Amino acid sequence: LGIIQVLPSSISKLKHLRYLEVSRTEIQALPDSITKLYNLQTLRLLSCPSLKVLPREFRKLISLRHLYMDDDEEKRKLMPMQIGKLTCLQTLPFFVVGQDNGCQIEELGCLSNLRGELKIYHLEHVRNREEAQKGNLSRNSNIYLLKFHWNEEREEETNNDEDVLEGLKPHENLKSLTIENFKGGKFPSWVMMMNREPHLHNLVKIKLVNCNKCEQMPTMGHLQSLKVVEIDGM
Repeated sequence: LGIIQVLPSSISKLKHLRYLEVSRTEIQALPDSITKLYNLQTLRLLSCPSLKVLPREFRKLISLRHLYMDDDEEKRKLMPMQIGKLTCLQTLPFFVVGQDNGCQIEELGCLSNLRGELKIYHLEHVRNREEAQKGNLSRNSNIYLLKFHWNEEREEETNNDEDVLEGLKPHENLKSLTIENFKGGKFPSWVMMMNREPHLHNLVKIKLVNCNKCEQMPTMGHLQSLKVVEIDGM
């Protein structure tokens, strides 16, 4: 790891900067002035174990297309507020659904340019199917990998997982699907009918982790592209 711990606030003077990488450093925070880099398109923050905070007005990086961060519990706490304002985003390592003043899943609906992989955490904070549908996942044809994750340690008395997952129906171009800590008694219709053309006919991998309340497995026999099935804790 590098010994760099601080970026100078004067970095904001680099008005034409489009690419910034501070990976593998001991940087603890990004200066607030970085939000003045209106032309910044790529920000890489990989392997930064000391990074504890992102600028409060991160949403002002209106040209940002690619954000790279490690997908771990500590970095998920840094989820920028109002990330839905960054409508140019194509690469996002994860999306954390917040409570109350945190990021709401409807902000995903504003990020129509996302592509590649998308991992969504804390789905227990989504209240119902209608709210989940505001994420507009069914309209995003460029996401090939989706991970749906609920917190394992939560009150099951307020379980609405079936309703929420029904509203998270993805686009048929999806190739990899992971569902983790889902506590519904049954999978929603779009999961149970995966084998019906044309929905999810491109699926190559499906992973079901700790979905131990489900009493029935989805039918997969007609998914001709399917190569990997992982079932853990059912």
